[in-house]
Amino acid sequence: MFFKEDKNFDRPSFNIACYTTFIYWALLLFINVILEGNEKSTISSLFILLSGVMLLFISEKVTKLIRKRKVH
Repeated sequence: MFFKEDKNFDRPSFNIACYTTFIYWALLLFINVILEGNEKSTISSLFILLSGVMLLFISEKVTKLIRKRKVH
């Protein structure tokens, strides 16, 4: 209601970016659990969050570029 729908929004690219980010977070958290079990230094939660968000934006841009090249 408040926002106009973006005509340039590429839903498949965004879905791929979301899947990529969730897989990245799952693997990183799994590695973090293993490191905690061995009582080694763990990965910072802030690093996990910020790197995942950066991956989301980067992977969305990359998939948009790939999809545009396939169309043209």
